[in-house]
Amino acid sequence: MGVDGTTSSPAQRSHILSADAIYDLVPQLSIGGKYGFRIGETKEKVVGADWEEAEAHLAILRADWHVLHDWDAMIECRALWSPNTDQIDLGLVAAVYRHISDSFKVGVGYNFGKFSDDLADLTHDDQGVFFNMIGKF
Repeated sequence: MGVDGTTSSPAQRSHILSADAIYDLVPQLSIGGKYGFRIGETKEKVVGADWEEAEAHLAILRADWHVLHDWDAMIECRALWSPNTDQIDLGLVAAVYRHISDSFKVGVGYNFGKFSDDLADLTHDDQGVFFNMIGKF
């Protein structure tokens, strides 16, 4: 079974580290960024398959606009670089959120790219609509 719980993804053994930060420019606008990398190996799930290096670097630039008292809009520009194949994938994510309380909001958005910000996810099939809940304390 793969890291994503399916049997169709490759086997993986990896170390993943990521960090992100958000800064409030003004009360209505926040900007942020994220950087993450994966060092590891993958192999196909067939007898005799060899482990191959599978490094990846993820960079995200993000903007959050506090539209109205209870509504936020978010946009992210993403880049995923795989040095082993020297391939760069670009993506864009946009979402709208509604604050339910001071510590909880729900949102809906669309991932225009093929990949997620989860570096353990090797499937690259994440394009489409998503629903998100965010709590803070």
